[in-house]
Amino acid sequence: MIIYLEGADASGKSTLRHKIVEQLYATVDEWTEFGIIGIVENGEELIPTRPTNPKRLNLEDLFRKLWEMAFDLKTIYICDRGPISDIIYRTFDKFQPVMTLNQYVNFWIKAHRLIVTVWCDSDVSTEMLHERGDNNPIAVANHAAIRYLYKQIMPIFKPVKYDFAKVTDGGQGKIDIILMNLYNGLYLATEEAKKAELK
Repeated sequence: MIIYLEGADASGKSTLRHKIVEQLYATVDEWTEFGIIGIVENGEELIPTRPTNPKRLNLEDLFRKLWEMAFDLKTIYICDRGPISDIIYRTFDKFQPVMTLNQYVNFWIKAHRLIVTVWCDSDVSTEMLHERGDNNPIAVANHAAIRYLYKQIMPIFKPVKYDFAKVTDGGQGKIDIILMNLYNGLYLATEEAKKAELK
């Protein structure tokens, strides 16, 4: 099972990931009873796609690893970025993405119940870039374009939308939705596995 966080820089992904991890460990007994025996907090390290990473996967290995992670009903993998970021960010450099958008969509159609996609986006993320010291005009211009590309692509994957500037409960409501979607996907997959065994 994968919780897949996507979005532009300074959109709250890392903060949300930490909150999700805290909630998972706070309710670990419930997940253990359901068969979950592991939580991988940095799942993106298993699917490296950044061109400068010497461990960057090729297309075949990326497909295989995503498939293994999604259909691993014993482990929850939290991924801060993955193939979608690789597709979007490669628009701004000389490199090619590992997989195309169509290839990822085809994978997602088969595995979507086992992937909780979260789209982090906020109108104040550009301000956050400035606060982090990233005030390069070119970076800011790219940031706006990157947010635009996410807005075109992310609705395909029926994500949970998270805007850190608009939450009034520290994001708990969104975290509850994310974990409920995770539970529902795990329940359906487990029931299907039981039916397959009976046949």
